[in-house]
Amino acid sequence: MIAASIRIAAIVAGVLLAERLLRDARSRYRLLIAAIAGMFLPPLFAAPWLERATNATEAIAPRNVPLFTLIYVAGVVVCSIRFVLELRAIARMRSRCEPLGDGVLVSDDDCGPLATGIFRPAIILPRRALASLSADELQIVIAHERIHIDRRHLVVAYAMRIAQIVWWFNPFVALLAKAERRVREEVCDELVIDEGIARDAYCETLLRATAAGLGEPILLAAAFAQTHPLASRLTRIMTTHRRDGRIAKLVTLAVAIAIVITQLGAAPPIHSPDLSAEDERRIDAIDYFADDSPSPSPSPSPSP
Repeated sequence: MIAASIRIAAIVAGVLLAERLLRDARSRYRLLIAAIAGMFLPPLFAAPWLERATNATEAIAPRNVPLFTLIYVAGVVVCSIRFVLELRAIARMRSRCEPLGDGVLVSDDDCGPLATGIFRPAIILPRRALASLSADELQIVIAHERIHIDRRHLVVAYAMRIAQIVWWFNPFVALLAKAERRVREEVCDELVIDEGIARDAYCETLLRATAAGLGEPILLAAAFAQTHPLASRLTRIMTTHRRDGRIAKLVTLAVAIAIVITQLGAAPPIHSPDLSAEDERRIDAIDYFADDSPSPSPSPSPSP
């Protein structure tokens, strides 16, 4: 657990640093997806650097392993309950919606606009949005949410939540989740503009949706008015999109390779199942002193 946590911290730190060097939101989002996938890949062999870091951490870690195991399990249980409650809340909200047509639902709840559902995706519009936004603005909102569905962003969001449940104690996983939500919205902003929607009209729609207070965003859904720094988001939308050059793409490739290398070196060292850790330390100590002790010189043979 310690080794895997150190590995994940190294992966996320490198990815978040590389993500800041890229301009294109799609390139940055692919990088974040690689980091999320790296947390689910099986380890293959032990890396020396990871073993040394693990040993150093275990040397200062508390020895009451059962207590900390209990705390970890309790954290997983609490996060899992919250995850189930969120799924239930979305399902109940969706069951109360009225169909508007073409996969769009209308809800009286304080929500979205948002996209939800992996197997049965749908776009949910709060009824207040129908009164607050014009027909053209509603079409912009729907186009934004359809991109979330078409690009399978909800699959990534669910995978990120599962990773947060398993690694609830790791702050780097929380930072990765925050970055994923932010860049996910920036990807949709770029793709909506690429579809031909005017930048100023898109920004006005975003401002009106935010000013109307159309509900708090839901973590397991992709919402149009997410808790995203609005000023920086509007600046990105109004700025001409510049694609990443060859150097930036090489940086992305290098970080992806580093993720693979870091993951491949994540397996813990293999110990003999028949020996306890204390027995192995004693054997290592015996071998150490045996190697350092001088070998006995052969006794001289008796002369005739």
